[in-house]
Amino acid sequence: MRTPIFMSVSLCLCGGLLTGAELVSTASSMAPLAQALTAPTLVDPTLQPFDLFDRYMGVLWVSVEAVDNEAGTVSLAVRRVLKGDFAATRIQLRVAVEQAKQPLALLIEPGLEFAVFLGLRGRGRHNNLLFYVGGQGQWQLGVMADPGSAEKPAAWDWTDVIAKSDEQRSKTGAFNGDPARLATMLAEYADGQGYFPAEAHTRFAADQVLAAGDSPYAGVALFDIDGDGRVDALGASEAGISVLRQGADGAFTDVSAATGLAVVSGRSLGIADANGDGR
Repeated sequence: MRTPIFMSVSLCLCGGLLTGAELVSTASSMAPLAQALTAPTLVDPTLQPFDLFDRYMGVLWVSVEAVDNEAGTVSLAVRRVLKGDFAATRIQLRVAVEQAKQPLALLIEPGLEFAVFLGLRGRGRHNNLLFYVGGQGQWQLGVMADPGSAEKPAAWDWTDVIAKSDEQRSKTGAFNGDPARLATMLAEYADGQGYFPAEAHTRFAADQVLAAGDSPYAGVALFDIDGDGRVDALGASEAGISVLRQGADGAFTDVSAATGLAVVSGRSLGIADANGDGR
């Protein structure tokens, strides 16, 4: 029975090739990470950034001009109105609850840019605010006390902090990266160029059989053996080493005999630049 080499999802093996033992060791060391990634959490797929953009009546991209921690106020400038109508170019944000003082002191500083979702449809919700200023997925709530005008700053109240432990309102999984990146991502969406990992724009290609050997392959390596910028494949077995060179069209050609390795048996592979010439 001839054993095939499959090319599917490739792993980046930085600094060299992993042996079988190293691969097992690496898999074992990743167990805690896997457990952390699979730990139960509340993620609502309808609360992704673009869903929030569509749900709220207005979306602003703002930047922090000044912070007064003692008075509990933040001066904001409107960089861009991404959705809806908003005339004011300046905003005065006032901390109205005690629990907001900690994120104010830790997260808000001049130059910070973030997005604000403004107004929900429905009775008594048109002045609601939702914004993210960092804090590993911790979102903030507010109310627009005064919409302001082109000549007069708007007045907002920072009224609540959504803790990740608050399962009824948690937006864990909506976004927990850089606040400025969320703002630019929403700007791209407003311009019709939006992208978010929750929406797949690419797919893995179907598995490709590169070679079929007379005995099982005990070691496989991906490496540019001829320096043409394309990754080639090697497979080691007791029947010999298969060397498959990738062409410009993505197809692989068996050059094992030409390299003299077809008659060399092996149970693992290690590849290195022996003379340090970069090849």
